[in-house]
Amino acid sequence: MAFWTMFRVFLATIAAILRISPVKPLEVEMFYLFKLSPECAFSSPQPEAAEDESMKAQVERQATVLVKKEKVATASGQLVGAAFAFIGEMFSSADETEKIVSLTEAFRSKLNECMEKNDDGSLSMTIRMPDDTFVRNMARSLAQMVAGGQ
Repeated sequence: MAFWTMFRVFLATIAAILRISPVKPLEVEMFYLFKLSPECAFSSPQPEAAEDESMKAQVERQATVLVKKEKVATASGQLVGAAFAFIGEMFSSADETEKIVSLTEAFRSKLNECMEKNDDGSLSMTIRMPDDTFVRNMARSLAQMVAGGQ
């Protein structure tokens, strides 16, 4: 019996790490996430088929949202990188002075303190927006750019 208790704690920990909301039985959600059959570990009565399908659909929606967020984060990083590459080209000169090299290393050191290295080698930096006004202003600016281009 202690094994099943430990197993459920393990599943709860994984769910917390993956930020899965346990609105349905956690064990069923985790089994769908890992493409396992709930029968392989539990002898308790299985949920009805409709509940199974809704659970599967919910987990698939959550996975889709996570993939979308990751793609947006990657694209945002590329956008910021392109902006700094543009600025760098605007202010570049033929010779790189000792002052530029020194400042570059100082900025690099400070920026690295704010970054986290991910398992895949990419870097992450969290940016916090003050409130919903940021999203409203960003949406308005994007709409104005699109409308101006037509």
